[in-house]
Amino acid sequence: MVGVKQMVTRLPRLLRLLLMLIFYLIRVEHMRNLNKNNFSIMKILIKRNLAKGEVTEGKLYIDDIFICDTLENTHSCLPAGSYPISIMKCKQYRRNVICVESDVDETPHTAKCHKCKLKEMVFGNTVMPQFCGQIKVGNGVYGRRDGSIIVGTRALFGCIISPRSAFDLLYERIRKNIERGKCVSLEIKN
Repeated sequence: MVGVKQMVTRLPRLLRLLLMLIFYLIRVEHMRNLNKNNFSIMKILIKRNLAKGEVTEGKLYIDDIFICDTLENTHSCLPAGSYPISIMKCKQYRRNVICVESDVDETPHTAKCHKCKLKEMVFGNTVMPQFCGQIKVGNGVYGRRDGSIIVGTRALFGCIISPRSAFDLLYERIRKNIERGKCVSLEIKN
C-alpha cells in the first residue's frame, strides 16, 4: 500500500503545487470562519450577585474568565441587558474612559460630552453629574448616581480595593480589541 506522501511525491510538480494551494486556501478559509464566528466580539459579562441598600455587588468576566469584582449604586445602576462599549475622551474627567452606551436618555455619548460642563441641574436646587454609564476607578458607590460601574477586588461589603490595577487591565484589553476592529459588548445579568 502506498502512503499519501509517496503518492504526492510521484505526482508531477505542477499538480503538487496545485494540491498545496488548495490545502492552503482551505486552511485560510477555516481560519477566517473561526475569526468571524468566535473572536470578532469581546464579551464582557457582569453577574450581579448581591444588592443591599445602596450597593449592588457583582463579578466581571471576559469570555467566561473571571477578571474582577464590581460595585454599582442600586438606585442608578444600568438595567440588565446588553450594551456596546466604547472608549472616548470625557470632558468631566479629562481622560479616556470606558463608556457603556445605554439607551436611558436616548442621547449618544458624543452629544452628551459636547454639552457636558461637569454637572447638570437635576432638580431645582440639586446639582448632580450627568447620567453617563462608565466603567471606572473608585472605592465605593455611596453618593454616586451617574450609572457608573466600579471595578476592583472586593474587600468587604460595599468596598473595593486595588481599583486602579483592575481598571488598567480592563482598559488595555478593551482598547486593544477596539484597535483590532473587534466589537466589545457588555452583558449585565441580575
